[in-house]
Amino acid sequence: MSALPADPEPDFGTTGPAMLARQSRKQVIGAVSVSTVAPGRVIEVKRMGDCRVIDRMRDASQLSERQYDAATILHTLWTLAGLNPQVTATMRTVRDVVDPPPDDGCRSMRHNPIVLAEDETYRDKHRAVMRMLPAITAGKLDALMMDQHPGVRWLATVQEGLGFLADEWGMEVER
Repeated sequence: MSALPADPEPDFGTTGPAMLARQSRKQVIGAVSVSTVAPGRVIEVKRMGDCRVIDRMRDASQLSERQYDAATILHTLWTLAGLNPQVTATMRTVRDVVDPPPDDGCRSMRHNPIVLAEDETYRDKHRAVMRMLPAITAGKLDALMMDQHPGVRWLATVQEGLGFLADEWGMEVER
């Protein structure tokens, strides 16, 4: 009588096959603090390509590339406006004068529709973008920026809203 094979160890580690199969890329971040032990030290991090709901929705073909690009721009605007959920009591809005957002692998960020008018803040720009949309669509896109999937019922609404923003920002229509 032969012994049954032992169950394999569960794959919970950062070096296991499941984690290594995730889409990722290395990114170099320059330290900006001068008060640390190693001021100005360059840090290399591994950025996972499926961290946001919009990344997973694109991978599942729930968003087209054009809609995904519009969602990426909206997420950048959301972040620059300081609308991410606060994790500490001292977190503040991102300063109003920053360099253009970095190209995060999104082909639409190369033309950067996030251009501020004089005396306009990123929060003002975000509000202006949201006012262009019907209230329910704006609400669903805000929820999407907070990593809440719209569900089957509201998926078409979110897709339509992102398509509208892509049109407003002059993104090329996919062929």
